[in-house]
Amino acid sequence: MAAQRAELGYRSGMPFTLTYPGQLKPRQRVSNVANRGELRGCFSSQLAERFGWVMDDTDLPVVEVQGRQYMPVIRRNLGIAVALDMILLAPKQLLRVGDTDNRAKAVIDALTLPGPQQGHPGDSTDTSQPTFCLLEDDSLVSELSVSARPWYGRPPGAHDGLALVTVTVVTDGRITITGIGFLG
Repeated sequence: MAAQRAELGYRSGMPFTLTYPGQLKPRQRVSNVANRGELRGCFSSQLAERFGWVMDDTDLPVVEVQGRQYMPVIRRNLGIAVALDMILLAPKQLLRVGDTDNRAKAVIDALTLPGPQQGHPGDSTDTSQPTFCLLEDDSLVSELSVSARPWYGRPPGAHDGLALVTVTVVTDGRITITGIGFLG
């Protein structure tokens, strides 16, 4: 992927990995909105740790959705997007054909600013601070790679799944001064 980006004139930042230790429920099930909230809450603390200092030095506005404040990191007006490489681990008996794409969509939903119809079930993040989310909208995913694998040797008491999402911030050269801070 990196070689293809270079050929197209894209520039990449340093990759970082977000993790979610828990069962990923396919997006298509209505009852799994709460699972996206759990994912979003888990990712929020990791994104705040990774990008909090950059966000403190910018004047990017928070976005309000149904009375809650969100801080999307990757925004169209910054001239940046992301390449995502997901590895979804689960016990062999929980892996089902056809669920991989829906599980990947659930992760992308959780990384994205929620729409007004999504609500906040399961989102246990502190409401006194904005919830960090990676993407302003899912069209900012320029590349996607997904692999679902059996999780062998899972430690006793471990969750029923583990998502590893490697994020690389990319730009096509039209990056803004503010956007440069998100590449490194």
